[in-house]
Amino acid sequence: VTEISVITTDDDQKMGVLGDQLFADVAILDPALTLGLPRHVTAATGVDAMVHAIEAYTNRHRKNPVSDALAREALKLLSRNIVAACETPADGAVRANMLLGSMLAGQAFTNSPVGAVHGMAYPLGALFHIPHGASNALMLEPVLRSRRAMTPGSGWP
Repeated sequence: VTEISVITTDDDQKMGVLGDQLFADVAILDPALTLGLPRHVTAATGVDAMVHAIEAYTNRHRKNPVSDALAREALKLLSRNIVAACETPADGAVRANMLLGSMLAGQAFTNSPVGAVHGMAYPLGALFHIPHGASNALMLEPVLRSRRAMTPGSGWP
């Protein structure tokens, strides 16, 4: 549901490919296709989707009520289901909620793009060969702290 694809090159660099031709005509969210995923892949992809929603919601660039609504609903679904998806991987309802949350997060960041977290997570992941969701998790707090530090009266510790 987005216009971006990320590929890893032969020399381990992450490269984004962007174009309207990448938008899907149809999105099939079939939880059965995710049932065999290892726990660490489920966790990493879930965190990546959560960061998509967080960045869309906190980004000032093209921020709008639609992206905010999509991001809030995505975070609600993802945060309520990520632990269960890792602990009870055969639960189809939990997997369906994760897929829907991930799709909504993709729609959110298509309307209000990701930013510094993803921008720094790509080279971190490529350089140290860590999953994209893990590199996003490592970058999330420092980026959010720096954004708050630049906002007068934010009250962020």
